[in-house]
Amino acid sequence: MDKKTKKKLEIGCGNKPTPGYTHLDIRDLPHVDIIDDAETLEKIEDESCDKILAVQVLEHFSHKKTLNILKLWYSKLKSDGELELEVPDLKLFCTLWVNGFVKEPWAFISIFGGQNYPENTHKAGFTKNYLASLLKTVGFKQVIDLMWMKPNKNCELKIIAKK
Repeated sequence: MDKKTKKKLEIGCGNKPTPGYTHLDIRDLPHVDIIDDAETLEKIEDESCDKILAVQVLEHFSHKKTLNILKLWYSKLKSDGELELEVPDLKLFCTLWVNGFVKEPWAFISIFGGQNYPENTHKAGFTKNYLASLLKTVGFKQVIDLMWMKPNKNCELKIIAKK
């Protein structure tokens, strides 16, 4: 019995591509397979992906565009597809910063982005509940918190949303 190859797309792979994925980035980097904008995904067909991975990408778009970007990414997934997201956990980060557990300059880079190229600026922040509500609004049936009960020194939200 032949196993179908699953189409796995990594959006915004940057300099750290995840093995086993087709790599998409807006920048022309050596390991990028598709040069495209994560906000339009013009080169990706609707309902063509089994899984989309976006690590530290969504916060680089205006909070005013977040819902539409998630709708777009949802449209690229097959009916049983899943979206795996990692974004900074703004609430946890700010709590740790205010209480002295996070120091500058890492704090400023985490909040505002590295700013070492035009797209590397943070324009949105997320909490677990806010991100889950956006994903459910878009139409995802199940939202799973991958960081539940795990140490989180990097202040990240890691979520899988199932279509």
